[in-house]
Amino acid sequence: MVRERSCRPWSPKSAPYGKVYRQLAARTPSMDAHGLRFCQDTSRAAAELLRRRLGLADPADLRPRLAVDLLVAAFHCALDAWTSSPGTPTRGDLATHLRTACAALPASLSLTVAPATAP
Repeated sequence: MVRERSCRPWSPKSAPYGKVYRQLAARTPSMDAHGLRFCQDTSRAAAELLRRRLGLADPADLRPRLAVDLLVAAFHCALDAWTSSPGTPTRGDLATHLRTACAALPASLSLTVAPATAP
């Protein structure tokens, strides 16, 4: 599945188009839905590949899917930050946002909160 839908790598010239595409998809429900479906299909295929590569026999083991979903969530955070940043985006900028999002993952898993007090 992943190989069937793989995309060509971005060239430095294509990065601005990626930003425009994401902005357009955010305003166009059908484009956004298509992107979400592609992401879901790719995530499932990646989780299955991870399950096989790690030799996890139990198909009910949620860890591979959760690992992929966490990485996808980090990428979506990075993409949101990259899309909303001013100027002309670069692949390097997106990579920086992705590193920042991935660095926040461990703390997000151990986040503790206290109930808010009523005003």
